[in-house]
Amino acid sequence: MALAACVLVAAGGCSGYRADSPDSSPGPTAGSEQQGPSNGETGDGPGGPGGPGGPEGPGGDGQNEDGGPGGDGEQVRIDKLPVPITVQLPAGWRSLDPAQVDAPDAAFFAVHNESIETDFSTNIVVGGNIIEGDTTLKQVAQGEVESLRQDGGDPHVVQEQDGSDGAGPGETPVYFQVVQYDERMGNHQKTLAMAQTLIGFRDQNDRLAVVSSTLTATPERLTEAAPEFEQFVASIRVDDH
Repeated sequence: MALAACVLVAAGGCSGYRADSPDSSPGPTAGSEQQGPSNGETGDGPGGPGGPGGPEGPGGDGQNEDGGPGGDGEQVRIDKLPVPITVQLPAGWRSLDPAQVDAPDAAFFAVHNESIETDFSTNIVVGGNIIEGDTTLKQVAQGEVESLRQDGGDPHVVQEQDGSDGAGPGETPVYFQVVQYDERMGNHQKTLAMAQTLIGFRDQNDRLAVVSSTLTATPERLTEAAPEFEQFVASIRVDDH
């Protein structure tokens, strides 16, 4: 559970926040799962599933705070989320337009440069939406897994940790999971793995604004990219200006 613990500790650094008006949501409608894995291509090479993230991440359109493309350690703002965030993009990564990699509902998409020429591009996807009622982060995470199952991915949760259970006032609930599944790519199946962190915020109407970050790669590369994903999650900050 080392990866789960590290990511939860990193995400737990986000202070409690109540969104005043989380009106826009790039992800699925309320009650459904976040923007999840995507098998789009990067344009330079094969792309793939990715997921939601936490506050303060790279710009929703892949732009840094100066308006240019985000990449290689730059801080990027993501405003196409229920809760706008900024995040530090690790060195060796670059952001791409989600629409160009078959992930139009994602708020942010980044790819690891060294993986572009491989059979699957390691990527991070950020997305979010508003959940009505008493839906928990665990249920949102389970919805992600069920979506993969309906797509024929035969998903298996190999790691999970719930940091949202019992979160008190001023504390940010966080849920983490690692899922291994199969993705059809062309005429063959490929085994992939995703590490996903969900961070929840209650708004003024007691709705749950969920921001998720998902790292997707082959199982071997997921382990290699885990430290950079932890850095990504740890850099998340709510941008409420």
